[in-house]
Amino acid sequence: MADLIGLKNRRQYELKEKGQFPFQDYEMAIIANKFGMSETDLFFS
Repeated sequence: MADLIGLKNRRQYELKEKGQFPFQDYEMAIIANKFGMSETDLFFS
């Protein structure tokens, strides 16, 4: 997933998962698209 959104390593993604750094709008859009879900359903439900 880190590669998909252009992060340099898995650690950066893990920090976002833990809430230490926010996901950017474009990152949420890329991830939601990958799973075939809306951003709202994936991140806010």
